Amino acid sequence: MPFDTELTRRLGIKVPVVQGGMQWVGYAELASAVSNAGGLGILTALTQPTPEDLRKEIRRCKTLTSNPFGVNITLLPALVPPPYIEYAQVVIDEGVKIVETAGNSPGPVIKLLKANGIIVLHKCTTIRHAQSAVKLGVDFLSIDGFECAGHVGEHDITNFILLSRARQSLGVPFIASGGFADGQGLAAALALGAEGINMGTRFMCTVEAPIHENIKQAIVNADESDTALVLRRWKNTSRLFKNKVAEQALEVEKNSTTGKFEEIAPFVAGKRGRQVFLNGDKDFGVWTAGQVIGLIHDVPTCDELVKRIEKEAAETIEKIGKRFNKTVIGTKEPDVHPFILARQASASLIRHPGKSAGFRALEIPLGYPLKSGLGVRDENAPKWSPGRKGDLRDILRQAARGPEVQVTSSSGSSGASAGAGTGTGGFDASKAGKLLTVLGKEKVLETDISQFVEQVNALGWWLKKEGVERCAVYLSNRVELLVLVFAAAFYHFSVVLIPAGLSEEQLDNLLSQAEADALVTEAGTSSLTGALEASSRLKTVVLVAKGSSEHMSFDEPAPDLPAGKQVVMWHTVTEHAEAQGRSIREVLPLDKETSAEPLLTFVSNGNGYELVEFTSDNLVAGISGLNATVTRSLKIGPTDILLPTTSLADPYTLSWVLAAIFASASIALNSVAGEKVDIGASTASISPTIIVTAPATAKNFLSKAVASGIGPGRLGRFVQNNQLVAGILPPKRSAATLGSLSELPEQSHKRIFKIIETKVT
Repeated sequence: MPFDTELTRRLGIKVPVVQGGMQWVGYAELASAVSNAGGLGILTALTQPTPEDLRKEIRRCKTLTSNPFGVNITLLPALVPPPYIEYAQVVIDEGVKIVETAGNSPGPVIKLLKANGIIVLHKCTTIRHAQSAVKLGVDFLSIDGFECAGHVGEHDITNFILLSRARQSLGVPFIASGGFADGQGLAAALALGAEGINMGTRFMCTVEAPIHENIKQAIVNADESDTALVLRRWKNTSRLFKNKVAEQALEVEKNSTTGKFEEIAPFVAGKRGRQVFLNGDKDFGVWTAGQVIGLIHDVPTCDELVKRIEKEAAETIEKIGKRFNKTVIGTKEPDVHPFILARQASASLIRHPGKSAGFRALEIPLGYPLKSGLGVRDENAPKWSPGRKGDLRDILRQAARGPEVQVTSSSGSSGASAGAGTGTGGFDASKAGKLLTVLGKEKVLETDISQFVEQVNALGWWLKKEGVERCAVYLSNRVELLVLVFAAAFYHFSVVLIPAGLSEEQLDNLLSQAEADALVTEAGTSSLTGALEASSRLKTVVLVAKGSSEHMSFDEPAPDLPAGKQVVMWHTVTEHAEAQGRSIREVLPLDKETSAEPLLTFVSNGNGYELVEFTSDNLVAGISGLNATVTRSLKIGPTDILLPTTSLADPYTLSWVLAAIFASASIALNSVAGEKVDIGASTASISPTIIVTAPATAKNFLSKAVASGIGPGRLGRFVQNNQLVAGILPPKRSAATLGSLSELPEQSHKRIFKIIETKVT
């Protein structure tokens, strides 16, 4: 991933990583290696005894790299200050274009450098000092947090706050310094507003760093607590590696009765620190190191380190992007969600924002607003009330009470439904739709609506009790998936639908993106250990038996579960709920003050999957839109049986299923779902009146029918005839629409077979 920040553009580097100036470390060997790796290497001016020595070092560095590098000039208080202006003039004369400055009263040096067109990056530990540097005309600021090595300032502000304050209050670009050693740190710095990072201690522990191997190993062996703050008494606080001399200095500082610097000076002498890097005795003198030593575990080359940081940062940013890269559709125009538009209808010539859907049936007048709600009428609502928009909870409540029926009042007149508030109509729960699980040619399991509601309450209660906020569902088309969709709506957690048929690698990747704390999946479809390791948030796995949620036990060795993680069986959950009195066969009362949580699903984008969020309004609008964009004769009713042959994780397919449930139709489910499904095999033991299928499936089926000499107009009768001849009778629910067997070949049936495509051909 190529990084493009203000730092990389202005400095001409590839990776936004700067090797900070370090006394006795910033020589040409290290600076050139960092620059050759794509970062910005820095020579330390005062490491050279004289300005002329600096000139020689600059020229030596030019022989080692053709890439940009800079020079650090740190201004420190001293009785006899070094000739800073002369050092700066050498930098100018030698054509170095980048200078890192630090320390007190940098004004004259910065003025000289800026007058000669040099890019100045000034290091500071407070926002106040940074604002002063901005007035001096610096190009970049290096914001040095309390975690850093060396002079930390006197305010003890860590980078998490300091960088955010810099983003809020500074008018020039800045980089982050102190506490950085890897790509995750670079990604974090960029997220906080920095243009890159500065690293010192991390570069000390590289192959090219000109210090003794013993010191590098001491850094590798240390952790983040192995630093010490000294000279605080004299307001010159410095963070040092915690060795014997540093601890002695701390004792002197603590116990001094005079407060004279001369008492501690022998312990903090710079010359002894320089000898440490030469002789390898980490306790010979004091030397600076940041808290980042806790993140350093190896001694790579500069090239290996910079490339590793670049790769880690890119992967981290990509991972974060996937985590939050959701298409979240607002509720202002919920009827135009791209995945749940009624795509078999015609495009509207005129778009009416907030009123009409982007697609509409030809029979609906142009400009006539389509409904974006379910029109749910409560018990005592007026007869002509348009009803509430409703949500998923209303769909299940409607399904549980059955289809609306017309009844004859005591006076003999036909009344309206009770739902209209007249008290003369009603709902027939005995005609409520069923959920049919197709288990091959010989077996169909029926789940009536009361049994379905019982499972919704059991699973919803248990998952909520376990603290689940987001439940991933990796199932084929089966009742349990729909149970979880409704359980989430009533018990206020979200579900993430993962398309079935993935490889373990794909599943682990999507689980990581889903950030779910529970997973429901079929036993044996994936590695439990792999699933639990794929996401740190995943705590619970609920296993469903293949075919149905009947009793089962592990048919594979139970994984060695980490602490705090559990694997349970679906039937165990329902039995526990029953024991606790939570297996309720009645739909929970509707709390109108709350709404159902959004549903999330992974949608293929051609190169992979992206996580898409559907609000309750989106789904309701999709369901309403599906009903609004088909002709009256094709609307779903209680006598229909809908068979989805595409995955319920597809929101378009799910919308059709939810629309059918709302209309008290029955749903037939089997494990066969995809782009190319054998409809003949899928309907071997069931007689659906509506099939939701993919274009490839529909095309293949129609081609076979036409090749057999059967026109599309007779296709429905062809399917029914073949099933009846084979001795497979339709369910009693649809038998009334078929007439007698002897009449069937000659009889014309209007709604025996309907194919609804899930995608535009």
